[in-house]
Amino acid sequence: MSKQILSPFEDLRYCPICKQEFVEPRLIPCGHSFCLRCIKPLQNKHVDKQRILICPECSKVCTIPKAGVDDFPHVYAVKQLKTAFEEVGHILKHIQCAVCEKRVDQPICCRQCVEYFCDHCASLHRSLFADHVLESTAENPSVTKCTSHFNQFVTHYCTSCLEAVCPLCATRSHANKASHSVMPLEEAKSHFVTLTDRKIRKFEESRERIMVALDATEQDLRNEEHKYCLEKRKIEEAAERSRSLVSEEEELLLSDLKYRYDHNTKCFENERHNKQSTLQAMDDSISSAKESLSSLKNDSLLKPGTGAIKTTLTVLDMVPADAATAALDLELKEYSFQPSGLQRFVGIIDPELPTPDNRIDQLKSLPFADEIAENEDEISGGSHSSQTRIKEIFKCTPQLVDEHLVTSAVDGTIISMIGIGLATDGAVLCAFNVPGLSQVIISQSSELQHVIYHRRKGISAFAVSASGKCGVALKQDDNLYLLSLDDLHDEREATCQTHKHSYGKSKPNIQAIAFNREEQIIISDGEKNTITGFDAQWRRPFNISGNAKGEFSNAASVTVGSAGEIIIFDNMKKNLVIFNKDTRYRKSISLDKLSNSCTIASHFSGVVFVADRKTSCVYKVDIDHGNIDEVLNAESGIESPSCIAVRGELMAISNKESFRNAKIKLYRIT
Repeated sequence: MSKQILSPFEDLRYCPICKQEFVEPRLIPCGHSFCLRCIKPLQNKHVDKQRILICPECSKVCTIPKAGVDDFPHVYAVKQLKTAFEEVGHILKHIQCAVCEKRVDQPICCRQCVEYFCDHCASLHRSLFADHVLESTAENPSVTKCTSHFNQFVTHYCTSCLEAVCPLCATRSHANKASHSVMPLEEAKSHFVTLTDRKIRKFEESRERIMVALDATEQDLRNEEHKYCLEKRKIEEAAERSRSLVSEEEELLLSDLKYRYDHNTKCFENERHNKQSTLQAMDDSISSAKESLSSLKNDSLLKPGTGAIKTTLTVLDMVPADAATAALDLELKEYSFQPSGLQRFVGIIDPELPTPDNRIDQLKSLPFADEIAENEDEISGGSHSSQTRIKEIFKCTPQLVDEHLVTSAVDGTIISMIGIGLATDGAVLCAFNVPGLSQVIISQSSELQHVIYHRRKGISAFAVSASGKCGVALKQDDNLYLLSLDDLHDEREATCQTHKHSYGKSKPNIQAIAFNREEQIIISDGEKNTITGFDAQWRRPFNISGNAKGEFSNAASVTVGSAGEIIIFDNMKKNLVIFNKDTRYRKSISLDKLSNSCTIASHFSGVVFVADRKTSCVYKVDIDHGNIDEVLNAESGIESPSCIAVRGELMAISNKESFRNAKIKLYRIT
């Protein structure tokens, strides 16, 4: 019986956070109540300079009083409810029959006498007082007596306090409060039923709107698939025509090449035969001359005529002295094929398809762009320098192609983005910290994300290599961590390798990580002001000290250029400091117009992109000529960019920090 009476109000006794009975309940401005001990930790997590916190129930922003959360008003109604429950429970456990005074679990109540009876005494009472109404409390819990007025039954309900009251309570303690609404139990029941029905109807209307929007989205998806199939068919047909034409041209060119080869081969074979015949004649003459000399005697010279000697000399004079070095006078066919000769076939197929001249530029956006850049002069015939053609890419403004909304596993916390990168398949990798937790996630889109690495220590630096490996450094930690994505599956964490990076007595302060072409890890140690490289065997192939010649004071961000240069952003001097691949100092470029809160990322063209968090701008810097141009700003949607990454033709930029989520924007830069 007690459970039936108390069940409608049971949830009002417990704190929504700790799920325990309220202890020192406090009412916050949004109207929700919590234990004082439960909202104190929320103050540390949610409070900022504006002294606000976010309600865990409704997510509304609430202002904290100057004296702190202790100054939130007490919830006396909750305290009174707790006391009432204790008293009601005590009464229900100790109900005695008014006649025989036996303890009764399911008493029968007389409304006229306002007394409880056992079954036997109730029968006697009914026989004596036929006009009295007797009701079982098991069948009708509303006959419960008021905890404040023991001679009154609960007949009304306060919808403001969510409490059942007797007539005296309804006309006294609850009537004095203007904001309270007291009504009979049946009317209260109808009120709550009507209120619930109204909310259900609103939910159903919202659901209908969502269903309509879902149908539209599915139709858009089908249309997109249809357009994709049409474009794919066009490309395949154009490619097939291209292959057919190029195959025909290939046969013609190979046939012409074979003709030239056969002609030239025949000429050389004839020349070889002539040379061999000459050599044979010379060998015969030399042999004959040697025989004549071997038979020559002194008296032979005394004989008139000396015919043998004359004959020998005549034979030797017949061979020209320059026969071995005589120039070849052959009618040879030249090989005249040029790669640009195929351009007319590409243009015939589709004018929008890449021609040989711009094909190289488009291929440079792929992961093997470094190899293309090294061989470009050979491919293009050396008519133009590769740097001149590549830098023409950046005449246009980067175009926004996608946005990823990254959400922390801990709801309602501040996300501080540490680093981002792009995987080989175009997915976004990002590392961020929330209070008490750090995570690395891989994001295919705002809806398709999962955590591949997490730790309690905060992340201090993060980078992604060309092959897709992730380098992670933790705050106040001697280790470097390598995350491999080769065997990564959905909803699984990445394989992690740990390397002990000892610094002796001093703790490291790794504030930046980068990878070079050889997949060597390059770290910036703010404690020692050095740039150190680590190879696959964790050996140190180089170590650059900024204190030696004063090239840099603090390497806040590091990247690697297209030729293997080590490029550093010095936030103390506001310079780009560039070292050659062999770590020799090359030059410095002043960025004095920018702030000291910048991160950098390099492109294979020799351009370095700089994201300035304070000015909300992104710049490109030509490291060969020192030119600096603004490419994105706040009007382009850039909001305090703290991290930047470039791979091929894509550039990813993230904002510094925000409540509950962070935004990463993808731009196409070619």
